[in-house]
Amino acid sequence: MGRLGYRPGLDGVRGLAIAPVVALHAFGWPRQGSLGVDVFFVLSGFLITTLLLEERAQTGAISFGRFYRRRAARLFPGLFLLLIVYAVAVRGAHASALFFAATYTTNIAHLAGHPGPHELGHLWSLAQEEQFYLVWPPLLLLLSRARATRLPWLIGMILAAVLVEKTVLLATGASQLRIYGGPDTHADPILIGCLFGALFATGRAPSVRRLGPAALATVAAAVLADRSLLGATSPLRTVFAFACAIVILAAVEGGIVARILSLRPLRFLGQISYSLYLWHLPVLAAAGATVWDARPVRAALVLPAVLAVSCASFYLVERPLRCRWRLPRERTLTAAVQPTT
Repeated sequence: MGRLGYRPGLDGVRGLAIAPVVALHAFGWPRQGSLGVDVFFVLSGFLITTLLLEERAQTGAISFGRFYRRRAARLFPGLFLLLIVYAVAVRGAHASALFFAATYTTNIAHLAGHPGPHELGHLWSLAQEEQFYLVWPPLLLLLSRARATRLPWLIGMILAAVLVEKTVLLATGASQLRIYGGPDTHADPILIGCLFGALFATGRAPSVRRLGPAALATVAAAVLADRSLLGATSPLRTVFAFACAIVILAAVEGGIVARILSLRPLRFLGQISYSLYLWHLPVLAAAGATVWDARPVRAALVLPAVLAVSCASFYLVERPLRCRWRLPRERTLTAAVQPTT
C-alpha cells in the first residue's frame, strides 16, 4: 500500500487552485478561473480517500467520529468566524443566506432559487464537498471490504453512473445551474480524486512522471481558455478533472512537476487557500472591488487586504483551534493529509 507522507507539491496544487478563483472574482480573468474549484474537488477526493484507506490499513477500521472531528476542526473555525463577522457587518441582514452557509446547504438554496448575496455565493462549493462526505466514508468502508484490486473498479462504476446521469439530464433539457450546482451531477471531479486516491493507497497508481508536465500544461491552458470551451455542461470538464488527478499524482511522485508546485509562493498560497477562499469575496465586495463592480484598479489595491485578513484568520484562529481540537492519535494519522475546499 502506498504511503503519502508530507508532499510540498500538494500545497502547490492548492495554490494553483486558489489563484485563478481570486483573480476571476477580482478582475474577471482568467475566464475559466472557476475551474480552480474543480481542482480543489479533485484534490480533496484524493486526500480524503487516501486518509481513510491508510487509517483502515493501520487500524483495521475507519472511525467516522474521528473523520468528522477532523473535518469540523479543519472547516468550522474559519467558516463561522466569517459568518459572525458578516452578520455583524450587515446587522443581521441576509439571515437565510447565513443559515444556508452555516448548515452547508448553499448549493441547494441556489438550486431552489435563493441565490443570496453574491459575497456569500462562493460557499456553495463547501456545501458540495460536505454533502459528499456525509456519504463517502460509510460507502468507502463498504466498498473497501472487496478485494483491493476491485476497489478502483467499484469507484469507477460510481463515477460512470454520475456521468450517465449528467448526460441524461442534459439530454432532457436540464439547466446549467442544475448540472453545475447539483450535489450529484457535480460529484464527478471529487470521485475522480477518490479513484486516484484509491489507486495510490492500494499501490496501484501508475507512474505519471512523464505525463505530469503535459497534464500540468493542460490544466493551465484550460484555466486560460475561453469560457465557451469548458462551460458548466461541457464533457471537457471531466477530462480537465482527470488532468488534475494526474498532476496530483505527479506532485506526489516527484520530478519536475513536483518541483514547480513546491515553489514557495505557490506553497504559501496553498497553505492559506481555505482562508483565502472564505475571505476574498466578502472583502472584495465590502470594498466595491469585485468583478461585478468593474473596478480592476481598486481590486488590485484591495488584494493585499484580502491576503492580510486571510492570514489573520488562518494563523490566529483556524490553525490554533485545529491543533487544539485534534487528538494525539489524529495528529499521527493526519500529519500529511490536510484536505481543503
